Order: sequence, then structure tokens, then C-alpha cells
Amino acid sequence: MARSRMALAGMMGSLEAVGERFRLQWGENFEALPPDVRRVVEDWLNPERETMSLRTSGSTGRPKEIEMPKSAMRGSALRTGEALGLGAGTRAMWVLPPQFIGGCMMLVRAEVLGWNLIYQQPSSELKVPEGGVDFCACTPMQLLTSGGLPGVRTLLLGGSAPPDHLPLEGIERAFASYGMTETVSHIALRRLKPQPQPHYVCVPGVKVHADAEGCLVIDAPHLQQAPIVTRDVVNLLSDQTFLPLGRADHVINSGGVKIHPDAVERALEPIIKTPFVVTGRPHPVLGEEVVIAAVPGSEDREALAGQWLAAARAVLPKHHAPRAVVWCNLARTQTGKWIRPKL
Repeated sequence: MARSRMALAGMMGSLEAVGERFRLQWGENFEALPPDVRRVVEDWLNPERETMSLRTSGSTGRPKEIEMPKSAMRGSALRTGEALGLGAGTRAMWVLPPQFIGGCMMLVRAEVLGWNLIYQQPSSELKVPEGGVDFCACTPMQLLTSGGLPGVRTLLLGGSAPPDHLPLEGIERAFASYGMTETVSHIALRRLKPQPQPHYVCVPGVKVHADAEGCLVIDAPHLQQAPIVTRDVVNLLSDQTFLPLGRADHVINSGGVKIHPDAVERALEPIIKTPFVVTGRPHPVLGEEVVIAAVPGSEDREALAGQWLAAARAVLPKHHAPRAVVWCNLARTQTGKWIRPKL
């Protein structure tokens, strides 16, 4: 264990919280850190532990805990640093819950890449520290509810697909990420600013292909496991570029036409300004029909539903346009993704 202790004896980065600077080192007393942060810091620096226990978000099933090798997490951090050109001395905001992969990886990057972290209690509204930061990873919801994050030089959005219209003023570079807990954070990035890209590009060392169902298969040697077969249907452009179409598990079969609700949602985002998702419900003739599930507001529901459905028919193919609006209180996962209700 001596070798592990030496490797973890001191972090190149530091954690700033409540105006104080913490040099993280195994054996120190971390009582001053927030409880969630303290647990992750202690587990990460513990030379007796070769894995980290992380929670999945629950977007594709019940939340669960999985054990992730620390070596795979270090490999992921190296690829992020290479892909984004962020090395030692990077000043980064840590605003994601540490018990999930996105938040935990901020700590890992600090050790592996030599970053300085500025911890902010995770919330829906963020504040960029005076002088700005080099890097921030957050969810699209955090960016939107904060009204923008001017002063962030490189922004990474994850946890859910970002909408087309985002407040990116005052941000030099912005990227959407593709990944999950099982892939140890992101394995591909899509540039949003400057010069937006329509597709995702794999980080160095990762290659992809599609299986017989058209679902993405990820080959990432640094994860030290067999290729990961996802349930995301993709348009594969090369072995390193792809465009997600939607989850195979969410496909709506309406009259024999297979419809990806994710694509319908993207088309309706400029039209519908209230929280909503697109889902399917049983239909006696079609098998399933496409519907909008939306959170009720103070507006005239009948009139608003009529406007949405008419606008949807104008921008979508006939079989893809929703046939009804269902009003319900939608739930989110802990990482901010809307959960599609079963109707």
C-alpha cells in the first residue's frame, strides 16, 4: 500500500470553500467540508479503496449504486483534459452533487490534472466567482435557471440533452456531453459555441459502432471493461462521430411508424414554454399515439393545448405530431432530467 499512499499523498489541485483553501491529503481531518463532499474526498483519497461507490441518476430505471474502478476514473479525467485542453492550474467551479459521476469527476480531475476547485453547494441557481473560472460542468437546468454564466471560459453541459436556445453570452466555449455513470462521465462532446456542431465527437481513445438495433456500442479501453452496449439509437457518421436519435426503450410505435419522442421534443421546444415531455399512450387502432405531457399552469388549458397541437402539425410529419395534451405534474431525476410518465 505504500505506493498508493505516495501517489495520493497530496493533490496538485486545491478545494476552496467558504473562503478557505483546503489542501487535500489522506489522513487529514475533513470535518470543515460539507458532508457529501467529505465522504467522496475521504473515499477517493483512501489508499485501501480501489473503487468508488457512485449512484446512477434513475433516468432509465431505478437509481442504483455501482462500484467504479478509480483507475478508470483517472483515465476519463486524462481524456477530458486532452479533449478540452485544460491542464494544471485550471480554476474550476464544482457545482454538481458529489455522489453522482458528474460531481465526483470534478474531484478526480483536480487530482489527475492539477486543478483548483471552487465548491458551490449544488443548487438550481449558480454564481460565477469574481474573476471568472476556466471551467464549469453543470446541467442545462442550472444554466437556464441561473440566466447564464458569463465569466466561465469553458462550459460543459451534462445530465440531459440541452435545448437549442441557451444563454451562452459571456462564455467563450460551450460543449454538450454524452455519457453516463457506466461510461465514467462523458465519452463524447458536441460543441455548442463557437461554431456549433450537429454531432458528437468521441474523446481521444474512444471508438463507437452501432449494433443490429441501431444502438450505440462504446469501445473505451481506459474503462477496462468489455464494449458498453447502450439503448441509445444513433445515426452513426464514423467510428468517432454520431448523432443520438433517442432511446430504444422510449420508441413509440404508432400505426407501424417508429417515433423517437426525444426528436419530437426538440422540434417542440421553441413552441412550448412550460415543462413538458413527449410520450405514448395506448390507442385502439394505432397501438400507441403520441401525446404531450405538460405541467398545468394558470393559462386556459384547452386553448393552449389547441395552439400547441396546431403548431406541432405545422412542423412535424403527420404520424409524429402529438394527437393530445395530457396535463400532469412531472417529476425529475436527481440530476434534473424529466421523467416520462406512463399513461
